[in-house]
Amino acid sequence: MSQPIELFQGTDRDIIVKHNDSTLPSADEIEAVIDTSPQIVKSLTGGGISGVSATQLTISVEDTDTVSKMPGEYTIELRSTDSNGKKTWGEIRPGYVVIIDSKFSNTA
Repeated sequence: MSQPIELFQGTDRDIIVKHNDSTLPSADEIEAVIDTSPQIVKSLTGGGISGVSATQLTISVEDTDTVSKMPGEYTIELRSTDSNGKKTWGEIRPGYVVIIDSKFSNTA
């Protein structure tokens, strides 16, 4: 099991994740969803996902995405849609994030 992605409340972070879907570079849409309440959703067309290759991509999390989120462990999921409308869900590594209460916390 890989280490979680650590996100400090109220800070920006670019996350490079590995994936197992070689079709992602040709996808019409890609979404990364962090299952907080409400969810943090980043997309290729709406912004927040870049650097897509056959094995990895970058998710840009903004300070405003995490500032009011409860600290804790959350799953992260990758969804893609091809030109025919076919949706797929991909496994990514690491597969979960931990939101830490502040950038000054020493409890992580």
